[in-house]
Amino acid sequence: MDHIHPDDKEGYFKARENALESGELNQVVRFQKATNEMMYVRVLGEVISDNQGNPDLWITILQDITQLKEYEQAIEERKNLFQNTIEHLPIGVSANHIDTGEATLMNKKFIEIYGWNADVIKNIDDFFLHVYPDETYRKRIMEMVNTDIASGKPKRMQWNHVRITTATGEERIVNAKNIPIYQQNLMISTVVDVTAQVEAEKRLTESEHNYRLLFQKSPQPMLIYNPDNLQIIEVNDAAVRHYGYPRKEFYEKTVLDIRPKEDHEEAKRIIEQGRKTKLSKYEESRHLKRSGEIIYVRISGAAINYFGQEYRLVLVNDITEQKKAEEMVLASLVEGENKERARIARELHDGLGQYLAAANMNLDAVKDELGKLSQRRQDQFKKGLNLLKNAVNETVQISRNLLPRVVDDYGLALAIESLVDNYSSNTHISINYFQNLNNMKLPQEVEFNLYRVAQEGLSNAIKHSQASQINIQLIKDGLDLMLTIDDNGIGFDSNSKDFDPGLGLQTINTRVGALGGVLEFDSKPNDGTFLNIVVPLQK
Repeated sequence: MDHIHPDDKEGYFKARENALESGELNQVVRFQKATNEMMYVRVLGEVISDNQGNPDLWITILQDITQLKEYEQAIEERKNLFQNTIEHLPIGVSANHIDTGEATLMNKKFIEIYGWNADVIKNIDDFFLHVYPDETYRKRIMEMVNTDIASGKPKRMQWNHVRITTATGEERIVNAKNIPIYQQNLMISTVVDVTAQVEAEKRLTESEHNYRLLFQKSPQPMLIYNPDNLQIIEVNDAAVRHYGYPRKEFYEKTVLDIRPKEDHEEAKRIIEQGRKTKLSKYEESRHLKRSGEIIYVRISGAAINYFGQEYRLVLVNDITEQKKAEEMVLASLVEGENKERARIARELHDGLGQYLAAANMNLDAVKDELGKLSQRRQDQFKKGLNLLKNAVNETVQISRNLLPRVVDDYGLALAIESLVDNYSSNTHISINYFQNLNNMKLPQEVEFNLYRVAQEGLSNAIKHSQASQINIQLIKDGLDLMLTIDDNGIGFDSNSKDFDPGLGLQTINTRVGALGGVLEFDSKPNDGTFLNIVVPLQK
């Protein structure tokens, strides 16, 4: 008795007392083993009486039922867990006997969705009567449900967008499903309230219809493409009219197909960069019409969910005429600057230059009379004459820089070669020059402006780059002329927010723009500077 759990002793003694009258003992107690483990024991006892009929001995059988108890506890825990889980599921669940239709289980969500008390819809007949008050609709639903259940095919036992009515008269839309368990004579029913979803889908359908209408009728060309493979998914009427491609032909193209081949790498970079943002900034690019005409456009992209797929919407603004106008303005500005340079050069040469030359000649004429002057006056005269000669040379140099005759006399290729020779002789920098124009004559505005660009580019590299080598190339390729200047100098971060292009680079950009060309500029710290200009020879 000392090893029976204290909480079980009282019950055990009462069972023994009762057994003295009944003659049998059947009691479960917890018993402490020698190892201090607690075990469950079923004590089965029988009283043996002596010859006079008095209780004499107990015949006792001890049965270890610890494992059985553990199984029972595990089953009870699983049962509680199952019931608790069913009760708190986010979907409605009920269980009915297949033969009688009586409900054995309805969780809280099931009652909440249908909106009726459990005792009102406790069997199938009451359920249909209350949930489907319209007789015609009820008959139709019952016929459909009974037919599908009678088929014995679980796939048929599910019904979507079924209209029900709650106790308050509210209409809801549900998706229901039955799972038969024939061995248990049970039909498990699940239900989900999809009223909000159906309403949202309805509003979405209306919204998509309105969006599609606005998209198609917009006067601005727009297209939608798949960012994964760049395939064009949709275009509006304005895009069809503007580009000249039939809609079907558009669907067979990618967004790269409507760009010139030489722009593809740059286009891929812009597209990949745009994927990282919901709304990409405006970018200028060139597009191809079906006629082969190249147009200048300003585009912006935005992420869009189009019929359940993540695509990109592109808005296109044709700025070709604007670009032409800008080029005319730039050309006029540059032309005006060139004329002003020519005027100042002529005035320096014909005006100030002539006066300085005449003064120099007159002073040279009296050099022989210097001996009559004091030594101090002679030194002053010689110093003044030297300063005058320097002024004459400086005026000539300024005049040449303002109006470089070498371009008119020898052409662009040789003029740049002369420029390179001049810089090479006055610096310790190795300057390599390559050109394939030879004696090719170019339009005067092209030659003059590109000479100025080369002059500015070389001057900047020599002054600021601290480079030991500069490469300059002048190459004609197809219909374009390319001027490249690169160095191995200290460079700088051209992508920094603090980067200021400076007057020199702005001047280069203006001249290139006036020629309808493209300027590419790149520099990185300790990685030199790269300047590339591409000018079309035929506009």
